[in-house]
Amino acid sequence: MRQVGRCPDAFRDKGVRGWHSAALTQYWPPSDVCLRPPGARAETGTQINGGVIVKPVVELLTEAVASHTAVTIIYNGGSNPGSKRPVVPLGIIGDSLLAREPGISREKAFKLMRIASVIHPDGRTVENDGAESIKIETSATPLLASLAEYVAMLKTQYVAAGWNVFEAEQLFGVGRFLKSGKPRKYPCISVEFMDRTEVETLDFETGELVTEKRALTGRERPWCVQSDRQPRCRSFSELHKAIEYFTTEISASSPHK
Repeated sequence: MRQVGRCPDAFRDKGVRGWHSAALTQYWPPSDVCLRPPGARAETGTQINGGVIVKPVVELLTEAVASHTAVTIIYNGGSNPGSKRPVVPLGIIGDSLLAREPGISREKAFKLMRIASVIHPDGRTVENDGAESIKIETSATPLLASLAEYVAMLKTQYVAAGWNVFEAEQLFGVGRFLKSGKPRKYPCISVEFMDRTEVETLDFETGELVTEKRALTGRERPWCVQSDRQPRCRSFSELHKAIEYFTTEISASSPHK
């Protein structure tokens, strides 16, 4: 891992610090990344967008970046605020920690001001008493046990609104009708369970796709919501959150488009 030279004052003023690596340069050119060498100390009360990150939090994260050590953060953000998140820190860029979660190759950015604490595997724990928290709003979607129960609850109102309803064991969707009055073949908005215990891979010897079993990690997001208003599927770990998004998309759409 090579050291990057002196960073521009414009980035220094933003509190940019971290380690330059191949992972980081996928997103930021080397001149945009400021390096703090091992052992260098953080400023007391690092300013981040008007807030203050306590020095031990920045120092412990920077140490973890330098040593490639996985730590656990308590993060007041995301879909499950206040939960423990094991991460491998890659660098501190602007007001965010860039990190990977174990078993996931994609990098994620965690707002520094939402990191409530950092737990090192050697037992050291540092707290950020001024960490921001996000408002947790109570969902209007009732918590039901199965997709079939949501279908039973919602189907009648969607039919009455003029939608064609699609039902399958692991799918619920709505679609429109042709001018002739016949239903279209495919739903325009749907929620579907995707089995994450199996994955298709290419057998290079035969050139055929084969299905393989895989162990679950507990971080899967098996519920997929497709909408013609969105460019791609949005996935969820919990059914009621998928249904909430699904119903929001239907509310913003018309069956007579």
